[in-house]
Amino acid sequence: MPFNVLVTEASAVFRWTADAGSARSGAVVLMRLCTIRRLRVVGPVLFVLLTAAFTDRIDHHHGLATRLMWAAVYAAAYTLLLVLVSALANYVQARRSLATRLRAGTELTADWSEDSVVLSQPLAQTRIPLTAISRVRRLGEWTAFQQRGSKAWSVWPAPLFPPHEVARIDAG
Repeated sequence: MPFNVLVTEASAVFRWTADAGSARSGAVVLMRLCTIRRLRVVGPVLFVLLTAAFTDRIDHHHGLATRLMWAAVYAAAYTLLLVLVSALANYVQARRSLATRLRAGTELTADWSEDSVVLSQPLAQTRIPLTAISRVRRLGEWTAFQQRGSKAWSVWPAPLFPPHEVARIDAG
């Protein structure tokens, strides 16, 4: 630490270097946070709506129980297909987005000060006040956070968010 810097002005800088699998693993985390959570609500609603629609379309010569059973089978198959297609599309989108930001050898940094964190990548630098971060989650090798008033998650490598800094955010 330089001689003429007050302790409150000192900061801690953490560095992380991406490898070939970074974009893939980051995309999986984003998919878990955004897609799967959303589909836990949409999936059952879609299943019920499809079951109702298929019940009416099945031949009325069968009893109601038989029609409901087959409608539920068809609805489950279509719901599963739509959920898988949606999850795959979101994964591909997240991976493409992260592939440009997390090329192998790219260095990301987090410069922690008393009241904010500066997250840097080769083409951008963002200062975020710690009071603006509402939620922090550690997911394996990644840390995700949300800013107040936003539903979007930002995903950064876990080494840039050491436990004592995450504790500061949670305490504030």
